[in-house]
Amino acid sequence: MCELESDVCVVGGGPAGAIAALRLATLGHRVCLVERQAFPRPHVGESLSPGIWPLLDALGLRRVIAQASFRAPGETLLCWTESKPQSVPPGFKGGGLLVNRAEFDMLLLRAARLAGVRVIQPGRAQVARTPKGWQIEAGPVSVSAELLIDAAGRTGCRLMRRIAFSPPTLALWSHLVAESDPATRLEAIPEGWLWAAPIAERRFSLMLICNPGHVRSRADGDVERLLRERLAETVLFPHFAQAAFLHRIVARDATCVYASEPIDSDYMRVGEASYSLDPLSSTGVEKALQSALVGAIVAHTLLRRSERAGLCARFYKERQQEAVATHAAWTNQFYRDVERLADEPFWSARRGVPTSAPNLRLTNPPLAPRSNMLVRLAPDVSVTEEPCIVGDEIDTRSGLRAPSLSRPVVFLDGIEVGTLLTDLTSRLNFQDLLVRWSQRMLRQRAERIAAWLWEKRILCQALPE
Repeated sequence: MCELESDVCVVGGGPAGAIAALRLATLGHRVCLVERQAFPRPHVGESLSPGIWPLLDALGLRRVIAQASFRAPGETLLCWTESKPQSVPPGFKGGGLLVNRAEFDMLLLRAARLAGVRVIQPGRAQVARTPKGWQIEAGPVSVSAELLIDAAGRTGCRLMRRIAFSPPTLALWSHLVAESDPATRLEAIPEGWLWAAPIAERRFSLMLICNPGHVRSRADGDVERLLRERLAETVLFPHFAQAAFLHRIVARDATCVYASEPIDSDYMRVGEASYSLDPLSSTGVEKALQSALVGAIVAHTLLRRSERAGLCARFYKERQQEAVATHAAWTNQFYRDVERLADEPFWSARRGVPTSAPNLRLTNPPLAPRSNMLVRLAPDVSVTEEPCIVGDEIDTRSGLRAPSLSRPVVFLDGIEVGTLLTDLTSRLNFQDLLVRWSQRMLRQRAERIAAWLWEKRILCQALPE
């Protein structure tokens, strides 16, 4: 038996686990990662959103991924709001990526190794709490760790209560060989929706999203035949109905769920172990990496400043709930857009209640208030100490809470809100406020911030004395 001591043990070597381990290693911690499968291994989730690139930049991995033989999305063919095909030109939605997940995941795990992470693979982790932390048994290796990060996917490495925020959903997924133009395809059908994208020459990844009952109702249990029947009935996919599948069809739970307790004082969940999203968004990998990066900062703070455990838990839970709420609103809207199938059970169950999330992004400001107008904080705005990321740790800073905001705001356009609030304690007109703020930043930035605060009704007119 080989015994290892580490500060952190990560269970799961997918994107979330690899990146959490990599980031913690770069922060100076001894990190061990246990992955149960040998790589490369096939995995669903090949379509990556453009938001992946800033995350790879932050990790110094852009060049590694850009030099791999992955494809940029070309034309996209849609039958969504309309039953007739619509074409979306390349680059319309930004520079996403179509990847072979077996290779992509292997590249991330290799980067973690190069950063100093000790990788045990393959190894099935059995975890147990001890008075000193955690004991992880992985075949011939025994790992002791102060903190455990669960990145073992939906099931996790420990039993957990998961809360669904979508109807039960099933994904049928496989790779196939077909002679076809290299367009990505997305089509809404009565039973759900179909997606396909080219991941290599003549090779496509194919996925059907439907209610689990649609598959269970198949009396003969022939999932491949069911999938071919659905393909044959479509506008965009009929020529795939006779294509050769490269491996068996995999059925995976695709219900949107989140862990009710994503963090404890010495344990946290990242990636799909924390929350899993609807495949429609193509942001599963992006959100997994975001979760891993935030989780690494939280774990770093827990290890270095244990007195901030409560602050870390509050911060991490709030970020999880914000991600879940934002995603639910987004997917509900996209499902509502398919009016032509609104009466079908799959679609009616997913339309949800119309919601909207305030836009926190600063844009070109509207017309500002009059320069001589006295301004102040609106009466329904509160200034509170909020947990946030400061450098590489979780700390507190003064933030704003308001009815117009979906979450507390601590930074605006890179500026701490708390540094601006002192100027609002005295009676100033709008022009004088801009002059004061312009002493700390460019005038244009000061105008953008002031205009956004005004637009969100955080600044309002002050009545003369």
